[in-house]
Amino acid sequence: MDPLLRKMLLAAGSVAVGLAGLVRLLPTPDPRAGATGTPAVRSDAAAELLDLPAGSFLVRNVRLFDGERMLERASVSVVDGRISAVDPAAGEPWHTDAATGGFAALPVVDGRGRTLLPGLIDAHTHSWGDALERALRFGVTTQLDQFGDAGTSARLAAEQRDGGAAGRADLLSAGTLVTRAGGHGTQFGIAIPTLEPGADADAFVAARLAEGSAWIKIVIEDGHELGLEPQLPTLDAAQIAAVVAAAHRRGVLAVAHVHALDAARMAVAAGVDGLVHTVVDELPGEALVAEMAARGVFVVPTLSVLGSPAANGEPAPGSGVTLASDPRLLPYLRSGEVTQLGRAGIVRTAASGTPKVVSRARASVARLRAAGVPILAGTDAANPGTTWGASLHGELELLVDAGLSPVEALAAATGRVATAYGLGDRGRIEPGRRADLVLIEGDPTADIRATRAIIGVWKGGQPLARRPAAAPRLPRLEATASLLADFDSEPDGATPVGWATTTDAVMGGESTVELGVRPAAASSGQVLAVRGQIRPGFPFPWAGATLWLGTQPMAPIDLAGRTVLRFRARGDALRVMVLADGLSQPIATELPGSPAWSERRVDLTTIGVPERGVTALLFCGGPSPGSFAFELDDVHLEAPAAVGAAESE
Repeated sequence: MDPLLRKMLLAAGSVAVGLAGLVRLLPTPDPRAGATGTPAVRSDAAAELLDLPAGSFLVRNVRLFDGERMLERASVSVVDGRISAVDPAAGEPWHTDAATGGFAALPVVDGRGRTLLPGLIDAHTHSWGDALERALRFGVTTQLDQFGDAGTSARLAAEQRDGGAAGRADLLSAGTLVTRAGGHGTQFGIAIPTLEPGADADAFVAARLAEGSAWIKIVIEDGHELGLEPQLPTLDAAQIAAVVAAAHRRGVLAVAHVHALDAARMAVAAGVDGLVHTVVDELPGEALVAEMAARGVFVVPTLSVLGSPAANGEPAPGSGVTLASDPRLLPYLRSGEVTQLGRAGIVRTAASGTPKVVSRARASVARLRAAGVPILAGTDAANPGTTWGASLHGELELLVDAGLSPVEALAAATGRVATAYGLGDRGRIEPGRRADLVLIEGDPTADIRATRAIIGVWKGGQPLARRPAAAPRLPRLEATASLLADFDSEPDGATPVGWATTTDAVMGGESTVELGVRPAAASSGQVLAVRGQIRPGFPFPWAGATLWLGTQPMAPIDLAGRTVLRFRARGDALRVMVLADGLSQPIATELPGSPAWSERRVDLTTIGVPERGVTALLFCGGPSPGSFAFELDDVHLEAPAAVGAAESE
């Protein structure tokens, strides 16, 4: 694996940025660009989707999970976007008409054979781009962001208060996390304040709340439990206790990012309200678990992001691979999201190894649950192996597999989150709460995977038009021309049409690059010369040349079977990276250097690139600091059959 990406993946539980920052700084493509497959619900249900009533309506004769318990038969009335009544009988479809003072009939939604849930809440995400729109499509009406841009979070919160977020999930955020200089959370190219020994923790917390943090997240991790070398500086016990005390004085929660047992002990001793991962190096002991249960310290295990080992050669239940192949989800996933779900979970790259880490995490959940510690559902999307919205359905299955009952798992994604975070307006179906609702086919207490069979989603009483749309016709590479660039027609010294420089400067780095066409030695043709400097100071450095494949930057295309990248190169080692719609990180591979011209080939499907939705090819130096130089010529994208035919001639 590319060393740059290896470092990024090992930093479990954080915003997957680095090179992905390039993606989120650019315009978002049409979210339907990668939709594939056929509707998963029956045809009459699909036809109903665009006709769901808005504002005021009655869901009658439905199985109801109210956020805590399951009622086999109930009716729920919604008036002006809020729950008006929950009736265990059929209920009367009438409500008071404010305009006339009389009674008016409510539109009725037939709930027979279906289950009504509160809008799902993902208790651990990192959101950017169109994350909130994507989440809502899968019934997630609220995302709790555990580290993100404070300014963006504040802006979104203001829009949500003004009722301007009907088409997306709500975002509530911890904003900037609390960490040491050089510690976990500082390696993602986002300049953030840090808390150093001896600094005023009270003032630090006050500043975070002033910029919009809804709670305080503390990082306690040096990375040893995930095999990270060298280990990172982290906060000490005195700092953690001071931060927790400062948060509690201001009436807000303090949660801790931990993966190690020692870190969990330190956090609980300091008085944190919750742990937003679970321990993976050792099982928590009885004394620690008993203290957490007595104090109501909640845990968000984020099993989805750890990566699931195969079971008898088959993908594990709840894993990203199984989600991406589920016909109830597939029609609503972009092709890049399917690829993202199929990527290895973070700890697959750790020295400690996936099976042991995953089994310890599952066992810790079982032990915590048995002792009465509140378990909340969170995914850590969109790290590798996860994506916004869809992964929460996998997390529910993983929690059940770890020992929770289906009802407990549903509560972990609804009512328990509302209780833990003090969300009095959502998370339950009871009078006065906002009508964030998800109507599904079937009974999730019999099979938790029934949550994926979504019939309809309401956010504040407003229905989401969720019918799978036909994938737009993406531009295709010309079937007769595999050559993308030979540079022979470009002016000497020019940047070729469709090419551009790319560096970590877009994320605050200092790497530099120059590129230009120049005559090839001992040849009448021309080549593209790329030379630059990889400079330290940014954790995931890159610099190189970008080839946009569409008619404009970030426009997705259909490779149309042309999945083999072939080009000639000479000079230093280089990395080929591919950007695609729906991916939260680029896909990369590293190629050795050569002083002589040689042909290079990369099978894009082999390294996990989707055929639809690809936006750009990057040819970069690095990641080791220092100068680099290489030349490119004759860049092709070809069908595998064409490559094989050429080799046999």
